[in-house]
Amino acid sequence: ATIFALAPPYASQPDWATRNWQGILIRETIAAENYPRALSMWGHFTGRPATPGRLLDPDFTAKSPLFPFDWRFVSGGAGTAESNAGGGIDLVSYGREDAILAEQVTILAPGRQTVSWRVQGNPANLSLRVTCLPTGTIAGEAALAKGQLDLAIGIDCAAQRLELRGMFAEAPSGSRVRLSELRLSDVRGGK
Repeated sequence: ATIFALAPPYASQPDWATRNWQGILIRETIAAENYPRALSMWGHFTGRPATPGRLLDPDFTAKSPLFPFDWRFVSGGAGTAESNAGGGIDLVSYGREDAILAEQVTILAPGRQTVSWRVQGNPANLSLRVTCLPTGTIAGEAALAKGQLDLAIGIDCAAQRLELRGMFAEAPSGSRVRLSELRLSDVRGGK
């Protein structure tokens, strides 16, 4: 608590070293399974609303991202992910192996919810998976071509990791899409 009290609040352009120790502090708090505290720290450091029960940075436009509550984009032998200046995320999967191309931690409320999105391009071999923390149980997964994922978040699913994934294909073929308009709605109505 003392370190957090001494930590400077939001800075519009934090340097790499500052973002690095902030990220370590948040990840260690998540490892200790204190998800609400970690989210509160993220809000303190980024100056953005740290409200549980909603998607954080659903447009993939964070100016100074702080993983794990902001998106982490991966580029490697399995594919690439990068934020698009016009909003959304560009994903490329080569179909050679299963891999996470982008990920983010969030805290959704228990209950039935739907995550929806808009996708342009060839979404073959791409999916959205939601994994419960700390259990590692998969709460749901859907091909990006489907445009939505219905979830039933249990009380044992204290936080969630959203993963945009490239998947292995028997005959590897590239998939290239722009994903945008990521939204969360309560099954009873809408948020």
